[in-house]
Amino acid sequence: MLELVESIDQDHLRIMATHFSGTIEKGEGASFLEVGNHHGNGTISCYDLFPGLTVWIYNLVYYKKFEVELTLSENGPIYFCYNVKGEYGHRLGPKGGEKTVLENQNMIFSGFPGNNVYISFPTEKKLEIAVIAVDLEKLKISESLNAKKISDGLGTLFRKASKQLPYLYLGRINTETAKLASVLFENNDSTLVGQLLTEGAVLNMLATQLMEFDNADINIGQGTALTKAELSRITSLEDYIMQNLQEKLTVKKLSQHYGISQRKLQLGVKQLYGYTVCLYVSNIRTGHAEHLFKSSDLNVGEIAREVGIPNLAYFSLLFKKRFGISPSNYRQCRKRDHRQR
Repeated sequence: MLELVESIDQDHLRIMATHFSGTIEKGEGASFLEVGNHHGNGTISCYDLFPGLTVWIYNLVYYKKFEVELTLSENGPIYFCYNVKGEYGHRLGPKGGEKTVLENQNMIFSGFPGNNVYISFPTEKKLEIAVIAVDLEKLKISESLNAKKISDGLGTLFRKASKQLPYLYLGRINTETAKLASVLFENNDSTLVGQLLTEGAVLNMLATQLMEFDNADINIGQGTALTKAELSRITSLEDYIMQNLQEKLTVKKLSQHYGISQRKLQLGVKQLYGYTVCLYVSNIRTGHAEHLFKSSDLNVGEIAREVGIPNLAYFSLLFKKRFGISPSNYRQCRKRDHRQR
C-alpha cells in the first residue's frame, strides 16, 4: 500500500514515481509521470490551473494490485473526481464500507484530520480518471477572478456538507461530463489554444458536477428503474456498436449482451442519450459513415457496407435524415471542397 499525506509540502508525483519506478517530466506548471514496466503502463499527470485548483489525470493500466492510503489534513481540499473509464474502490476510514466508483460516475469527497481515505485500483483494466482538487483557503487569496468566484460559490454550497465531515457524495451516471473530461485525455496541444481548451474543460467539468450536487435532492426519485451499475454498463454501448458494426444489433441482442431487460435498456439509453435504442444505433452507424467520407476514398456503397447498412437505399435514407444531404451529394461536396483548397 502506498501511503500519502494530504500536504502542500509533499510531492505526491515524486513518491509515485519511486513506487512505480517511473520517470517524471516537468513542464510549465505541470508534471508527468510515465510508467511502462511490471507495475503498469500509462501516465499520471498533475498541473495547477491556478493557485488552489489542481488537476490530476490518471490514464493507465495497473498490472499489480495498487492501493493508496491518504492521510487527510485540516482544511484539506474538496476533491471532485470523475471516472471516464474503468472503476475503483473508495472508502473513508479503515473500517468504512467500500464504495465502488463506476464508469461515467462522479464523486465528491472531503475529510478532516484523523480520517484516512483508502483507494483500491483493479489490475489489468484501463483507467481514465480525472480529479480536480479545490483548496478553498488558497482560492480565497488568489488574484484570479475565476478562483474567487469558485471560492465564494463552493463556500456557500458546501457549508452544510462541511459540518458533516468526512463527506462523500457519489453522483449519478452522467455522460455529459464524460464529453468534457475526454478533452483532458485527448488534448495534446501545448499552445495557448490547447491550454484554453483544457482550462475550459476543467471549469465546465467542475460546473456540471456542482450542478448535479446542488440538484441531488431534486433528482431523487426521478431516475429510471435501473441501478447505477446497470447505467454505467450501458455507457459502453457506443464502443460495443463500433466493434460490431457488421452485426445486426437488435434491442434483444443488445439487452442480452448487457444482461438487462429490453425495457431497461430502452429506459437507460433514453435517460443517458435522449434516443431510442434503434435511433442511437443508427446515429452511431451514420456518424461513422460521415467520418469515413472525410477520411477515406471509399465509395458510397463500400461505406454503407462498412457501417453495417448494406441496403444502399436504406443507408441513403438514414444518412439524409441525419445530415440533411444524401450520401452521394455529401461525397461530391467533399471532393469539390478538396479541389478548391
